[in-house]
Amino acid sequence: MNELLTAASVLLAITGVLYALWHDDIVNAIAKVMPQHKEDRGEFDKNLKSVLWSRAIPLLLATLCIMLVYLPPSIGIIASSFKGYCSLGFENFQNYDPIATSFVLVEVFTSVLAVQSIVYVWKLMSKLRASNR
Repeated sequence: MNELLTAASVLLAITGVLYALWHDDIVNAIAKVMPQHKEDRGEFDKNLKSVLWSRAIPLLLATLCIMLVYLPPSIGIIASSFKGYCSLGFENFQNYDPIATSFVLVEVFTSVLAVQSIVYVWKLMSKLRASNR
């Protein structure tokens, strides 16, 4: 379990750094005001596409892949803990494993980044579709 936690933590740290580096670019692209006339939207569209393909989608793929890789063991840990608490009650605290709990917490943080990345991609794509109307 220690190796699994280490690997998951390193991958979360890498995606966290990418998120921190690219967050402002993504948010700024989402916040840009679309030019009123379709003829004036060339640079606007180019910027949105650039941020979408070079920042938002790679971040989404990274966080989603990491989340999906570590989801099965996390569900197993949660299910095992739930069964233990159902059968033993508070006595199950004797079986508490902070490493396993940390692993699940890393999965939760990765999942939050993945969901946020989905939202960013969706907003950028929606803005691009609106720009092309």
